[in-house]
Amino acid sequence: MPIISASPAAALSGVALTGTAASGQVPVATGAGAGAWGYPPGFVWSYTQITANANVTDTSEATATGLITTGSVTYDGNPVLVEFFCASVLTDTAAAGDTVTVTLFEGSTQITRLGVHKTIVTATPNNDSLYCAYRFTPTAAAHTYKLCAFTTSTTGTPTLTAGAGGTNTYSPAFLRITKV
Repeated sequence: MPIISASPAAALSGVALTGTAASGQVPVATGAGAGAWGYPPGFVWSYTQITANANVTDTSEATATGLITTGSVTYDGNPVLVEFFCASVLTDTAAAGDTVTVTLFEGSTQITRLGVHKTIVTATPNNDSLYCAYRFTPTAAAHTYKLCAFTTSTTGTPTLTAGAGGTNTYSPAFLRITKV
């Protein structure tokens, strides 16, 4: 049976660790006798939520409505998984085929379109949850990401519904970035 130690130095006997660990970091071997501190897969780089409804008021992708903005985070150059969830996207338009498109930006640069919610029946509100995920690799530097949305029609005010959770209340809408 292996012996498990609470001391990282004992667990990596013979490996010289460099630097000082930040909160959430674990020892990572970088060679036969060397190691450094790093964040493990599954580490949540950023979790940002909103607890109030957000109206989608822009019809242009370039000027999409900003909805959730992460703080500045210094990534390590490894892949991440960006996830967005909203308990309800309300598209209350007068025409079938109207859409609300959710996008991911860094500054003025669009990273990708994450998802689309589409009105199916004319003059009938659509109220559906939306979950989107996208894997990519940010550079090893500080980045701030922004979830935005735009719509083909502002008739009826398309809305991302969010709340604080609890009885008879929607859960928060969130943007989460996790190391893969």
